[in-house]
Amino acid sequence: MTDGLKRALRLFGDQFANRLYEWPNAGSTAEANELTDLRASALLLGAQLGLDEPGTKQRVAAKAQRHFDDLDATDLARIVRAMAGALGKRAA
Repeated sequence: MTDGLKRALRLFGDQFANRLYEWPNAGSTAEANELTDLRASALLLGAQLGLDEPGTKQRVAAKAQRHFDDLDATDLARIVRAMAGALGKRAA
């Protein structure tokens, strides 16, 4: 790109100009999305099991022995599977 074009694009904000050279880290974005989805799934399953959001977070944290927001995808996936199993047992 020419310098003049870069200067012109800068007028339109950060999404242009030097930000054009920054590549988002796709791996961390995908992992963050997975964590968000797993947390939402845990909260939804907790609600279906009759728990409110704080109660779900407290029970998940007690089971994992770490704070709810500090859990990684592996721990959350394991807990979500366990919660889904418990919900399935209730339905049977």
